[in-house]
Amino acid sequence: MNKYLKGRLEYQRQRRRDREFKGLCTECGKKDAAIGRKSCLDCLEKLRIRNRKRELLKMNILSRKLYYKHRKNRECVKCGIKLIEEENTRCVNCSGINHKISVKGVLHEFNYQKST
Repeated sequence: MNKYLKGRLEYQRQRRRDREFKGLCTECGKKDAAIGRKSCLDCLEKLRIRNRKRELLKMNILSRKLYYKHRKNRECVKCGIKLIEEENTRCVNCSGINHKISVKGVLHEFNYQKST
């Protein structure tokens, strides 16, 4: 790390310490920090949104990788079991062709047949 970056990092640390000592938000320095926190409510909300977006992006990337892995191996893209039919990407259970619906605690099984 070069000399400029070290100095900048130390300046930011000192600024955060000063703001924390004064009871201000360490992020924006404009509002009082929330009770028991170092940031104000607005900055905490922005941080929550930013973290959620990052989390969703990670999940999206991982699910896409898993989807293509299952497709390549001719497995159901939803549950991962080996497919029998070549043209489908989902097994019979996941595609909704055969499924069970519970109505008031009673199971009803529906079998949908393809019309020929």
